Amino acid sequence: MRGRKPIHPHLHVIRGTGRTDRVAAVATGTPVLDMPACPDWITSARGRAEFNTLARLLCVNKALAQEVLGPLAVTAALAGQIQDAFAAGLTPQGALIAQYRGLLADLGLSGIKRVREPERENPFRKYNKEDGPHGNK
Repeated sequence: MRGRKPIHPHLHVIRGTGRTDRVAAVATGTPVLDMPACPDWITSARGRAEFNTLARLLCVNKALAQEVLGPLAVTAALAGQIQDAFAAGLTPQGALIAQYRGLLADLGLSGIKRVREPERENPFRKYNKEDGPHGNK
C-alpha cells in the first residue's frame, strides 16, 4: 500500500495546515496587490459571488497573479452556471463540471494534480533476464 496522496500546496495554505518546511504557494508572474473587480460579462449572481470568494482566497494567500485573472473569471462563470442549473432543479452537463474541476486544478484550488511527473528509471532494470545478477543470459 502506497499511503495517502500528497495534498497540493495551495490547499495547505487555504486550510491553514501549512508548515515552514513545505514549499510556499506563491504565484509566479505579476502579482495582484488589490482585490480585483468581477468582470461585467459574468451575469449570474452566484457566479459573481464565486468570483469574489475565489479572488479573496487567492489574494489573501498571495497566489493571485495577472495571468490568473482570466481563468479565475471563467471558473467563476462556470460555477455560476452549475449552481444556477442545480437551483432550477436541472442537472448540469458533465462537460461543464469536468471543465470546472480542471480549471480549479489549474488554479491550485483542488487536490487534482494536472501535471504528470516524469517517469523515473526502474531500479530493478539491472536485474533484467538478459544480464541478471547471476550471469544468466
